[in-house]
Amino acid sequence: PRPDEGNTENTEESNNEEENQPSPFIGTWDYTEILLSNGTLSFMNNNAGTFIGSGSSIVGKVVLTENPNRYTTNLVFTADLNITFFGQTQQQSVPVDPQTSSGTWTENNGEISLTDDSGNPIAVISSTENRIVFTGNFNQQLQVGPQFALDANADVQFTIEK
Repeated sequence: PRPDEGNTENTEESNNEEENQPSPFIGTWDYTEILLSNGTLSFMNNNAGTFIGSGSSIVGKVVLTENPNRYTTNLVFTADLNITFFGQTQQQSVPVDPQTSSGTWTENNGEISLTDDSGNPIAVISSTENRIVFTGNFNQQLQVGPQFALDANADVQFTIEK
């Protein structure tokens, strides 16, 4: 063989090694921030107020695996809310039911895309090798009195880091 043929093979091997590098997204990610916005409160489908808030006491992880490209999440947190209810503003901390979900992920040009197991795409706002920000929906019942609950619904932005 000619010397330049050997170089071609080496170049191909280098390219293959690069393509076979594991994705930087694989691994365990911790939830670090949860922001709630555009919150609405309703009682028997009637608008009863609004709220914004954030998560505290956040305990949760997202695990991304390869071959197949799957993700699983589990999350528990407290929603610290600023509620405007019948013209009065109050603060309330609400433990949120444990959340779990799973789905698939793909990577294209260094950006990650997530799709839940129901086939719904998850809106990824930004993704880097050590930080992903994505959105979802918050649905929870808030106990406001001994026998009085409001349905709370909001947009939620999650940040995970590794």
